[in-house]
Amino acid sequence: MSNNSLPVFKISKNVCHNWWTAIFIVISFIALALPLQSFSRPGTKVVLQLKWKHQFQFAGYYAAIEKGFYAQEDLDVELKELPQNTNVITEVLEGRAQFGIANADIIIHYVNGAPVVVLAPIFQSSPAALVSRAERNITRPQDIAGKTIEINAKKSGSVEVLTMLSLEGVKPSQYQVTESSLSLNKLLNNQTDASEVYLTNEPYFLEKFGIPYNLILPHKYGVDFYAECLFTTKEMISKNPELVDAFLRASIKGWEYALENSEEIAQVIQSKYKTTKTLDHLIFESQKVKEFIQPNFINVGHSNKGRWLQMMETLLQAGLINKTKPIDALLYNPQQKKHSPFTDKWFILVIGTLLLLTFILHFWYISRVNKRKQQLVNTHKQQVESLKQELQMLNTHLEETVQRNKDLESFKESLLSNFSFEIRTPLNNIIGYSELLNDPKIKP
Repeated sequence: MSNNSLPVFKISKNVCHNWWTAIFIVISFIALALPLQSFSRPGTKVVLQLKWKHQFQFAGYYAAIEKGFYAQEDLDVELKELPQNTNVITEVLEGRAQFGIANADIIIHYVNGAPVVVLAPIFQSSPAALVSRAERNITRPQDIAGKTIEINAKKSGSVEVLTMLSLEGVKPSQYQVTESSLSLNKLLNNQTDASEVYLTNEPYFLEKFGIPYNLILPHKYGVDFYAECLFTTKEMISKNPELVDAFLRASIKGWEYALENSEEIAQVIQSKYKTTKTLDHLIFESQKVKEFIQPNFINVGHSNKGRWLQMMETLLQAGLINKTKPIDALLYNPQQKKHSPFTDKWFILVIGTLLLLTFILHFWYISRVNKRKQQLVNTHKQQVESLKQELQMLNTHLEETVQRNKDLESFKESLLSNFSFEIRTPLNNIIGYSELLNDPKIKP
């Protein structure tokens, strides 16, 4: 009975072993294939269209490249300077870049039907302002009436300045506009009365050369807009949601690093990106940038829906748009897209851990099975040896029995022979004497 049960046990262990092997192969395939899919391929190439030339205004993106934040997300990012006579939003919409940076003008494009989506506003307030030489005595929007102002209309700048003038009752017919030379040359040469500037940049020259100036700040007149907004298209989010998430995540990390290490990133910009600015100018710019990002009070990239609605209403009042529309489609909400766990690093970590545990359990199980097999082999050997000994004993006993039978047969034959002899001898005598009695010579 014991011998019959052994093969059954062996078959069940083989079946169990096959199941373990199948599970091990499946988990190994999943655990290895997904990380390879996510990380082994070359970094995905994407282009970020800057609003202007290389400068500290875009420091977070340089930091994300320099410190490897994009590389960690499997991204190969190119920072592209804005070509002459082009618009950053157009560059993204026409596919020459996947991401871009814009100001409040993105609302105008959105209202007019452009499929743009704001990922994060980096500047909590816009640095856009009007600057004039002090001797012009231009200190408020109404002073622009009858004057010439230089604005960057081709690059869709000036939204804050034009909104401020409109809200303050200064009509476009009351002033003359000249296209920006993207420098202070016209202002310094008295070719214009006021010029649109970025407070992070142009005031550096005026202060460095001791030129007195006046500023008209839109936020003092109720025009407090987000600026330096990172954006993309609806199509990009629809087709590459994980890539968009990864790019945004790495960009925010880059900005956080740049703000904490501004001098290091300023040196990177000067040494690697062929900027025309001096290190001193870049450090000045970094200090101003912090004032508009406010990292000590607000998380980098924080966005408030109510504030975007207010911006849209302000543009409507200023006449820069002629209608409003729901703001939700403009603002990126990562919770609305389906999240795929297959590129989530926590998921990959869990799968890797499961893989390790599977390896350990697999080899532990194989060790247990091999040990049990060895025990069965030893048991079988002992049983075989015992059977051999028993068989040998039976053979010996059989040989002894055969020999004993032979001896008994020989004894029987000898006994019968002797018995026959002993019986035949007296009979022969009797017969012999009986025959003598028949002899005629014998007297009665």
